[in-house]
Formats: sequence, structure tokens, C-alpha cells
Amino acid sequence: MLIPNHSQSQQLEALLNSELDSAASDWLQHQLQQISAAKTKSDALLLASAQTRRQVGDAVVQSVLPGDWTLTQLARVLLLARALHTDALSEPELLFRQVFRSSDDDEKIGWLKALSFFDPNGLLQDLAIQAGRTNNSQVFSAIALHNHYPARHYKSNAFHQLVLKALFMDLDIRAISGLQQRQDQQLSRLAFELVAERLAAGRNPPATIAFAILLKHLDQTQHQLIHQLLTSSAHQHFWRQAAQQQGFEQPQLFQLTQQGPDLC
Repeated sequence: MLIPNHSQSQQLEALLNSELDSAASDWLQHQLQQISAAKTKSDALLLASAQTRRQVGDAVVQSVLPGDWTLTQLARVLLLARALHTDALSEPELLFRQVFRSSDDDEKIGWLKALSFFDPNGLLQDLAIQAGRTNNSQVFSAIALHNHYPARHYKSNAFHQLVLKALFMDLDIRAISGLQQRQDQQLSRLAFELVAERLAAGRNPPATIAFAILLKHLDQTQHQLIHQLLTSSAHQHFWRQAAQQQGFEQPQLFQLTQQGPDLC
């Protein structure tokens, strides 16, 4: 069952009330009451959600939830949390899925960003993975970046695919929560195949791809390709940073190649 954290919901409501003017705060409280009383939670929630931007605005605020948030996104999270807490007619997981299917991309962004709050037990992995197949970079970023959910709940293959898609979309994968903890030899292999493919085509690899690669697992040919990148790529500073992050304080990475530039 989905169990949004009640304490965080209360903190979120208090934050919104402190940030909103009296008219917007009154509107939000009225919508929360309407959702609590509604027999069909999904209809009441989606109606309120459609009005949220016009009523509360898009100012950026600090939140009890990780990541960057607007008032609209946080208000929608609170509205959905209220629906899940007060729905006595169906399983909260079913309600979440129904609402998510009926929402637009803008609504999905906020609810995906808050997925760890809504689903601490990882019951909605399939929904998150499906949402991550979008070509909308903002929707994809909502699940992929600054979001603890994938690292906590995805199996290795799904997490690897998320990292690779982020690279193909030229996103900064350093913003993928838990990437260092989820790095493994398989992800390194997949990422390095992309490096080799791009170099063979005369193109630079994605800027931050070095952070998907465990350098200790590279073979001699791969070392030589990285040496090439460190001497010619516009993104060579990322490779240096990744090496330092993995503890290469000396030019150990280049022991199988000609003398390479210092990593220090």
C-alpha cells in the first residue's frame, strides 16, 4: 500500500500556507476539504490540479522534499497526498495509477519528483520505468535527476537504462541520485561501448559519461581511448574529476599506456 509520510504532508501544508497569500491559501484549503469529502477522489483531485497554477503561481520555493520545486508542484503533491490518505473506496496504489494515467506532462513532473514520498516501498517501479520512456526531457528528468526513487528501487538493468538514456539526452548524470553506489561493471561496459561508438564516429562522448564508468575495470584498449580523450576532448576535465572521485590520485589509469597527463 502507498503510505505518504503524514508528518511530511503536514510540513508541506505548513510550508505552502506560509508561502501563499491569503486568497491562494484559502483556495488550497478549500480544495483539500473538497478532496477529503469527494466520493470520486480522482475526479476531485484532477479538477483541483488543473486549477492549481492559476491559483497559487509558479514561484520557486525550498521544500521538505528533495530537489527544486515550484508552488504549483508542491500544491499538487499535497492534493494527491490528501486523496491517498482519505480514499476509503479503493487501494491508494490504484488511485495513484488512475490519476497518473489521466494527468498531463506538467502534472506528471511534480508527482514523479515526489515518488519516494508517495511510494517509499517501491510498489510503483513499473509506472516509474514506463514514465521514463518518454521523449519529454523534463518528464524524464523528473524521475532521473535529483530523485532517490530509481537508486533505491530499480533493478540493475532498469537503472542502467536510465543512466544511458540520461547520457543520450545530454543530461548531467552527476545529478542522478545514488549513481556512485549503483555503479557496477555492467554499467561501465555499457557506457564504454557508447564512448567507443562516439569516438568511432568522430564525435565526443556525452560530457559526463566518465561518471558512469568504473575506471579500474578498463582493459588496455579502453585505457588508450581514455588517454586519447584526456589529451583531445573538450570534456577532459570530467574524466579527471571522475578519476579523482574513484581514488586515482596518481596517474594509475595510464599505466598501460604511454605517460598520460596527471590526474591530480
